[in-house]
Amino acid sequence: MSVSPAPSADPATRGLIGRTFSSLRHRNYRLYFGGQIVSLIGNWMQNAAQQWLVVELNGWEALLGTKAAIGVAPLFFFAARGGILTERFPRRKILIVPQCLPI
Repeated sequence: MSVSPAPSADPATRGLIGRTFSSLRHRNYRLYFGGQIVSLIGNWMQNAAQQWLVVELNGWEALLGTKAAIGVAPLFFFAARGGILTERFPRRKILIVPQCLPI
């Protein structure tokens, strides 16, 4: 006796789920996506370790706020200027110029 799988409640839901994960059919995207997951986990671990180190070395939790403020400062100062640049110049040039700068 064979048992057929239970159909989902709504055929539109099945189509939505199928479209949502359709990009995972491509091997290169799966590799990219997996690499991004590993990289983000590493970044989170590094951030947690840095916060722990700040508290352990100084014993002063207020320095965690200072560390966070210093980490966000470049975004605070350059985000608006970057937005202005992206609206005034072609996007292709904006992407090429920083790649050519010797830093």
